[in-house]
Amino acid sequence: MAGWFLGLMARIRTDWRLLGPLLAGGWAGMVGGWYYYFDVGQFDPSSAYFRAYAWWPFIPDSPNAVLLCVIALGAYTFCGKRSRLFDGIAFTAMLCVGLWTTFLFLAYPEQLGTFHWGGTNNLLFFSHMGMPLEAMLFVPA
Repeated sequence: MAGWFLGLMARIRTDWRLLGPLLAGGWAGMVGGWYYYFDVGQFDPSSAYFRAYAWWPFIPDSPNAVLLCVIALGAYTFCGKRSRLFDGIAFTAMLCVGLWTTFLFLAYPEQLGTFHWGGTNNLLFFSHMGMPLEAMLFVPA
C-alpha cells in the first residue's frame, strides 16, 4: 500500500513540473511566514512579543522548516546532490512543525479560529497539514 505513495514522492522529487509549483508555494509560504512573525512584533524591540536577538533563528519555526526543505530539494534538483544529514534535518523539521501546529489547531479550534472559514488561520491550518506530507519527499523510495 505504501509503495504507490513512496513512488509518487520519488516522481515529485525528479519531475520539475511537479516539484516546481511545490517549491514556489513553499517559497511564498516562507516569505509570508516571516512577514507574519515580523508583523506581530517578535522582531521589534519595542514590542511586548520581542525576543532576544539570539532567539531569532528559532522563532519563525514554520518558515525556517520550509526553508530547509526548499534548500534540500533545490540542491537535489539543481545540483544533483543529496545530503543525508540535511535531508534528515529538513524531514524532522517539516514533520514536527507540521504535526504540532495541526494538533494545536485541532485541539484549540475556538481559540485559534480553525473552522471559522475565510480567515487567515484556515490557510495556516491547511498549509501546516501539508508539511508532514511534504516531509515524505525525503523518504527514499
